[in-house]
Amino acid sequence: MRVALLSTDFVLTDIAVIASIDIKQDEAGLRIFCERHRLPSRFYRADEITRMPADGVCEPCALLASDGGRLVLRKTIEGGVTVAIATKEA
Repeated sequence: MRVALLSTDFVLTDIAVIASIDIKQDEAGLRIFCERHRLPSRFYRADEITRMPADGVCEPCALLASDGGRLVLRKTIEGGVTVAIATKEA
């Protein structure tokens, strides 16, 4: 996550929510990360993800969590974790 953030103007405290597909909601690493950084998590069903104008899982989840925002970092893989960052439109 840190490498992904370094490629943007954001820092960890700018993150509002961690989003992923619902089948990962019990994944220990994801749960521990959210707890450690006191971040809420939001999970989406596959049918919600496939309706988004982005490929894969992380980009659609980022867009869904941003409530209609825009991607500021496309799919990036860091340490075996796939990350995308979206921001709400001002």
